[in-house]
Amino acid sequence: MTPHLPASLPVPSVTTESTLEDSAVSASSPTVHGASTEPFDDNSDSEAEAEHCWQWEALLHAKLRKISAEKTRRLHLKNDRIMELEQEKTALEATNNKLQSQLWRAQQESDSFKAQMEERRNEFHFDKAMLETENDVLGVKLQQAQQEIRVIKAEMGQKVEELQVLEQMVSLATSEGNEARSENARLKRLVKKLRAENMELRDDKIRLIEERARNDEEKMKALQALTTQLFSGKASHLDSSICSTPSAKKRKCVE
Repeated sequence: MTPHLPASLPVPSVTTESTLEDSAVSASSPTVHGASTEPFDDNSDSEAEAEHCWQWEALLHAKLRKISAEKTRRLHLKNDRIMELEQEKTALEATNNKLQSQLWRAQQESDSFKAQMEERRNEFHFDKAMLETENDVLGVKLQQAQQEIRVIKAEMGQKVEELQVLEQMVSLATSEGNEARSENARLKRLVKKLRAENMELRDDKIRLIEERARNDEEKMKALQALTTQLFSGKASHLDSSICSTPSAKKRKCVE
């Protein structure tokens, strides 16, 4: 059965905790709002008023217990939240330490990679200088071979002129008598022998010079192709197969 509160007693609001506490304090005081401080004239009225006061006090105690339970629940929730935040803080610190370690390792790897790139760049410049030097040497050798070819051609022209002179001498000797025929035959044999030796010598020299010039030209083309690949490899990536080839091996291939 729901107790009926007297009209003179205020009903506390449950919207805020402070309002309930103030109402509880005011209700527990000897003076009740709306109740007369004068002695009761009628016993029945005083008993009813006292019963209502007890009911009111019981209601206030119930509300205070409810407020206390709510505060305790909120305090537990706050404590749980604090524990969660502490755990999150610990997890974040562990993550931060892990990220710091990863950052340090990444920095070490970056420094190592930079050092390797600098070393490869120095090797590339050294190989480039060596190839340019070898290219200059091969260019000089090619010029010398061309000069030798011109000298041999001049010697061959001189030999041809000598052969022509010998042929003229043979023609002149044939116009002489029987006595000169033997000499003519000897001169012909000599001319034939000299011509054969001259042709053989010319063929050998031409073959050797052409072979040397062809080898020098092939070396020059290979060196130019290798130099072009090195320049193009530097523009694209320093870690190309040409740059990774040891200098001694590349010099051996060129030679």
